[in-house]
Amino acid sequence: MTRVFRGRYQSSFPRQPPGAWLKVYAIFKDRQREFDFLIDTGSDVTMLSAEDSVDLLGREAYQRLDDAFPDSRVSVTSVGMGDAVAVNLMLVFRVLGDLPIVFRLPVLITPPPVMQPAGSPTLLPSLLGRDILNHFSVLLNPAADTVELTELEMAPA
Repeated sequence: MTRVFRGRYQSSFPRQPPGAWLKVYAIFKDRQREFDFLIDTGSDVTMLSAEDSVDLLGREAYQRLDDAFPDSRVSVTSVGMGDAVAVNLMLVFRVLGDLPIVFRLPVLITPPPVMQPAGSPTLLPSLLGRDILNHFSVLLNPAADTVELTELEMAPA
């Protein structure tokens, strides 16, 4: 069974760069939220922004990430943000008229935003990395303002 997940290409998205955006549900323990993820084929891993992390985990849990996950620190130097924390989340892609596509994997939780120079982006968006994108073929159609992720048929083990 091949499932197709649809998103949108937005040339203007509030406070974010143009690109292909997907709505994905993130689940942590008993908390579930839907977030906009930017498709990032240059990122090895999926990351949840600081703003989305606070919304999913709650402000108090987010501020105690180091205590809750002391051995899960990861250095993220490519975007100049320092360290992040890998937290096991469930990401759910809702497919209209079909079963959802579910991933259980460590997602990088970004630290609180630091002071940025004037004119720079204020927040890094949540990013969908190749750890998930490798399970799909991606079709981007900016002329129609759409993006489609088609589930790849996996070879039997």
